[in-house]
Amino acid sequence: MNKIGIITIHRVLNYGTAWQVYSTVQLLRKYCRDVTVIDYIPSRLKIAKTKDFLFEVNPAYRNSWKKILYLALKIPTRFLEKRAFDQFINKQIPLTKKKFFEADDLKEIRNDFNIFVTGSDQVWNYEEEIQSTIDKVYLLGFVECGEIDKKIAFSASFGRDKFSSEIIQDIAPYIKDYSAISVREVSGLNILGQIGYANAVHSLDPTLIYGKDNLISLASKRLVKSKYVLIYALSPNPLVDKMAQYIAKKKDLKIVKLCNTLEKMSYIDKYFRFRKPEDFLSLFYHADYVVTNSFHGTAFSVNFEKQFSVIAADKFETRMLDFLESVNLKSRLLTLERDFEKQLKFIDFEESRKIINDNREKMEEFLKNNIGRDNNEKK
Repeated sequence: MNKIGIITIHRVLNYGTAWQVYSTVQLLRKYCRDVTVIDYIPSRLKIAKTKDFLFEVNPAYRNSWKKILYLALKIPTRFLEKRAFDQFINKQIPLTKKKFFEADDLKEIRNDFNIFVTGSDQVWNYEEEIQSTIDKVYLLGFVECGEIDKKIAFSASFGRDKFSSEIIQDIAPYIKDYSAISVREVSGLNILGQIGYANAVHSLDPTLIYGKDNLISLASKRLVKSKYVLIYALSPNPLVDKMAQYIAKKKDLKIVKLCNTLEKMSYIDKYFRFRKPEDFLSLFYHADYVVTNSFHGTAFSVNFEKQFSVIAADKFETRMLDFLESVNLKSRLLTLERDFEKQLKFIDFEESRKIINDNREKMEEFLKNNIGRDNNEKK
């Protein structure tokens, strides 16, 4: 019987991340009963150590009294935020018993699985100010091909549309060890082509492949009785706020915001702060309109077939545009205030739904061909 070990991003405080790893596990379980997420938390992440995360101080607050005031405000909110995600991960995700913080530590589990899967999200991206290249753990560099049956990448993302030749040369030997690769963005196929990996396929995000009905069944009860426009923004952007107010006025909707800050703006009718991932699903599912600058905010808007607008930050515009083009909804990317009125055009999801269903069938075939089914599984 196969035993699958998944390496992915799962210990960050992000709703999309939580649901992508959950969806990945559920999709793999259709073909293998024994699926485990390797609890790898890179030591470079502040969240790796609870104390460091809770007591991190903004460099601007060096003065002792300002530092105390800053921490007095931040520690409770950080605790609430972390608790919501930890409870979800510990309850819903099958994790290794041990946490791993360094690449060398992972060598002890090389023989625990015969198939290793690099999961979804931006596993093949990196921040220049933190590290000089892609973390080799997410390239399965801790295990040799001869020791296991297969290395597979499922809906992996580079998070950008190009890399330097130095990065390409650095990661090429690891990429070529994979027996099968699917990537979340079409631009990822071009990067793999530069490496010389020709048989990769395009995949949508696991949350879309897992499907609307499966996810809705996990949502909390309806949290807002009124009709509303939902704001879900990972970074401040005046265009997000203006668009939400424009839609609310045109459609006579309340404005609801899901966030993990203590901000208070007069135009927001109701805040939902530090909520659990199940509440995220509910707020999206029951929304009458969504305004977001998040990739997964966009993905869930499409998955739940919500009227929506996307305001993308420059840093993430490539992958946002890539996704919207792949489901034929490029027109929902908003960059200028003068285009607000165009966003009132009703979205017919018929074509997008067909694209998602076709991709779902393709990815189920991908998993079936590359993992198969456990021999003792009931037919």
